[in-house]
Amino acid sequence: MAALLLKLELLGGRPKLRNDLAAIMATVAALLVTMSTTGEFQHRWQANRIAASAMQILAYELVRPSEVIKR
Repeated sequence: MAALLLKLELLGGRPKLRNDLAAIMATVAALLVTMSTTGEFQHRWQANRIAASAMQILAYELVRPSEVIKR
């Protein structure tokens, strides 16, 4: 949208306003991408922690001595 605003001649008579609006749109776009990426990172981190916990429990079960089988 920022590039389109700069390309359009609609605000040709007011270049400062056009540049300011383009800068605002570019900043908002960058913030939206950052927030989206942060949300995905948190989800992946939580899934990683759950998987690591499950692996640790499995490792403890494998190391724990098993019961002796009575004959």
